[in-house]
Amino acid sequence: MPATPTLGGVLAAVITAQTAALVDLERGVREDAPDAVHQYRVTLRRLRSVLAAFRTDLEPVAAAAALDLPALTTRLRDTARAFGLARDAEVNGELVAERLAGDADAAGRGAVVEAGRILAETAAEDYQQHRVAAIALLDGYGPGSLTAVLTALATAAGEAPLTHAATGSGARDDVDAAFARTIDAQAAHVLRLARKAKRATPADAATALHEVRKKAKRLRYTIEELTAHEVAVPPGRQDVVDAAHRIQKHLGTHHDSVGLAAFIRAAVEARPATGRRAVSTAVAFAAGELAGAERAVQQTALRKYHRARRALRDALA
Repeated sequence: MPATPTLGGVLAAVITAQTAALVDLERGVREDAPDAVHQYRVTLRRLRSVLAAFRTDLEPVAAAAALDLPALTTRLRDTARAFGLARDAEVNGELVAERLAGDADAAGRGAVVEAGRILAETAAEDYQQHRVAAIALLDGYGPGSLTAVLTALATAAGEAPLTHAATGSGARDDVDAAFARTIDAQAAHVLRLARKAKRATPADAATALHEVRKKAKRLRYTIEELTAHEVAVPPGRQDVVDAAHRIQKHLGTHHDSVGLAAFIRAAVEARPATGRRAVSTAVAFAAGELAGAERAVQQTALRKYHRARRALRDALA
């Protein structure tokens, strides 16, 4: 990268690095290496975050290179969702183990131990099912087709005189202005979604908060990707960055807890009433207690989220 990077050069570097990571991680995904599905999903999200944040800057570059940017972003979204299902199942298994490990009396209660075994088994089955389906989706695209388009986009961004339309500036001013604009716009979007979530009905609250989390995570990933390529957080934005990061963290805890409780209930309900895979009343009750205990986790996460939301509001004021 040149001493004074352009916006196009920075975006090209980000896309190139994450595309290379996808290639390396795909092997791990196919071999079911530890944490490979998680890291593959994160890499897809990082790419999607940067492409979304600088969509208006990249669209003319992609069009000039005869690249279909909307089709690429749709494929990245669908692939991320497919691997997300596998990762969610993996998280459920990890959280069940974590919750039981934190219960000092669990080992002495046979029903709790059996509930944990059933839930771990179900999570592992779900994980493998979704991992195989996600790989099939990749195979359906054709070998290397996704990475080939990403590589072509990186090349086009790096070669084009990509200048942010709102400023008309170039080189370092171009990068800094575009970065500041992106942080401000995405942080404001997070707050708008937070206000919307505050008005949501109890039935819709978890979904609305998940949207807040996703946008906060998009902001976090965009910031991390650019700062990894020698672009500093613009002056006056560090408080915004910190608050958005905390929002994403606490809502992530909330989302995982909501998902875990739903998984536990669904796993027990899916068991037959009779036969080898049936669960006893005691085991079903123990599982219900595990699910119910997640309410306290969610309430704590929401209290921390509300503090972070207020901090973001104040940082943008």
